Parts: sequence; C-alpha cells; structure tokens
Amino acid sequence: YAKYFETSDDTYLKELEIVAKNYRLAADAAAALTIPRDAVNYHRDIANAMEQFAATLDAMIKYPEDTFASIALLRSYNAAEEKMFFSFDSLGSYYSQKTP
Repeated sequence: YAKYFETSDDTYLKELEIVAKNYRLAADAAAALTIPRDAVNYHRDIANAMEQFAATLDAMIKYPEDTFASIALLRSYNAAEEKMFFSFDSLGSYYSQKTP
C-alpha cells in the first residue's frame, strides 16, 4: 500500500488484490475442514480473521485516492492483522495443550 502511494503504480494495488483473494481462498479451504469439537472456536476465529483481513485489503484497493478512508483503513488493517496474529497464537496454545 505504501509503495502504491510512493509510485502511484496500480501494480501494487493488483498485488494486494491477489493477496486478498488468497486469504479468501484460505478461509474457504479452512471452512471445509473437519474440526475437533473443542477447537471449533479457534477455527472460527481464524476463518473470521482471514475474511476480515481480505475485506480490509479489498476496501484499501477500492479507495486508494480517498485520504480519510485510507487513514481509517490503515487502522482497520492494523486491527485485522492483530486479529490474525492472536487467532493463530490461540490455536497454537490449543495445540500445545493437546501434545503429550
């Protein structure tokens, strides 16, 4: 996103579009998995975090010329990134409890 603002090169926005699509594909693939009953909440949190991250990237791509939207979306990006980190961190804690 910063490279787009530095260069005004739409190629960087297209790269973000690919990344958003990959997050959506990962969320869809995760939704198709069979999950142990006690891991459903962790799994749901990860899928939601990936979808939120993809939606934030989509909005960033859609409104690159709107300064106020960009500022708000950068905050949303940081929040979505944090949710991604914490959801995977929680899953890691779950798995560490399951290992003998």
